[in-house]
Amino acid sequence: MAFNLKRKAPASEEHDRWIEPRLGPDPGSAKSAVFDAGRKTIVDCAHVRVERLGTHPVLFSKVFKEFEDRTGHKYDYRYWAERENFFLREFLKRQNEFTHVVQARHLISENEAAKQVLTRDAGITIADWLRVKPRYADTDTLSHPFQRSDAFLRMLRACLVALKQIHEHRIVHCDIKEDNICIPYAPNPFPGGGRPIRLEYENLKLIDFAFAIAHSIPLTQILVINPDERVPYQSDLLVSALRADRRSGCPNAVQQLDYRVITDGTAINQKILEDLDISTSDYGPTTNPGEFRVFLTKATAEKLAKLKNVRSVEPFIWPSDVMSEALFPGDSNHFPWNLDNYGPIWIPKKGVTVPLSKNNLALYQRLITLYEGHTLDLDKDGTIRIDDKVATEYTFKMNYYWMMGDNRHNSLDSRYWGFVPEDHIVGKAWFIWMSWNKSGSFIDKIRWERLFHGIH
Repeated sequence: MAFNLKRKAPASEEHDRWIEPRLGPDPGSAKSAVFDAGRKTIVDCAHVRVERLGTHPVLFSKVFKEFEDRTGHKYDYRYWAERENFFLREFLKRQNEFTHVVQARHLISENEAAKQVLTRDAGITIADWLRVKPRYADTDTLSHPFQRSDAFLRMLRACLVALKQIHEHRIVHCDIKEDNICIPYAPNPFPGGGRPIRLEYENLKLIDFAFAIAHSIPLTQILVINPDERVPYQSDLLVSALRADRRSGCPNAVQQLDYRVITDGTAINQKILEDLDISTSDYGPTTNPGEFRVFLTKATAEKLAKLKNVRSVEPFIWPSDVMSEALFPGDSNHFPWNLDNYGPIWIPKKGVTVPLSKNNLALYQRLITLYEGHTLDLDKDGTIRIDDKVATEYTFKMNYYWMMGDNRHNSLDSRYWGFVPEDHIVGKAWFIWMSWNKSGSFIDKIRWERLFHGIH
């Protein structure tokens, strides 16, 4: 590879000014695997296969697989394809706001969302750029394009700009590393023949959002990132949360960021946190001095607000104009709801007849097909057919229930899975048999004061 260095015409030799060098190919080098084209398998491992398709424009296909680990535990990775497509759908709808993330080719249907992730070319990953050995016209070959401090700082700044953009939309990418950050180049395609190219840092893009976190797209499975394979880009807070979720089997710790606590600049005493039953995975500082994000119940928030060094405790409430496709019924066009602004909703009852239209079909389609055993089709003209007959209404055969957890931001309840038919209910909980403190040790792991209390 070669860097070509150009000069502007100087007023004098003393005032020479250099333009930024551009990356270019080495005329004597062999064809580079980094700048190749056409169909190619990028990754093919136990849990995922990534391919570059032979299309124009260039597209990338990702297919997650079912995977069994060394302990015999099976993971259905199709969930992660569906999750990544949720993010891509939001990015595509708001392209002007998400300029530093990979874009989908088109909105994938719900039937395809769990099978494949299809994205546009976002550029060359930093991992691949590190395989390129460029040189400037007047220097020796470098180890990689970011060896010079100016190039490294431009890359670093572009990464921070991209991360700031997703953080402003309350999205956290939990798998930021060199093969999930892409920098395109120009001219593209690769010109060859010793002609220069330049890295477009301003167009840097983040990819691979399957393991990202956002309140609008809550997790229903624990992240499959292994906290024991500690890597430098993982924070202590993330590793602690990943381990807590593995112990509990629920994706709670990585999502428990619901209250903003402002102190006088000091941290909250560890003994007080333990007394309030706030575990280490539920509590952590932000980048702002004296500011903490804490997962709390309302009662605990009120107790925390009374501490001398606490200035304010503010719950995070989702604005009414922020919608989530992850919530039931998954149709934000007709039901623009979120965790804090949900409904109104009517619960189906046996023998009751409701009118059907394409505007409310998302609410009742699963009940009619999966629970009550009919076929249902929607024609292009909006005609609804049940068992191949035109239908404008439907009478329910069963009673249904709406299940709500006692924590609005941390309950996987009917807001995610919808109505529950009466034949799916197997019993009623009436007392607490066991309660664990995730942060406790030995005998302190048991919350003795909660055992055998009745549930109201």
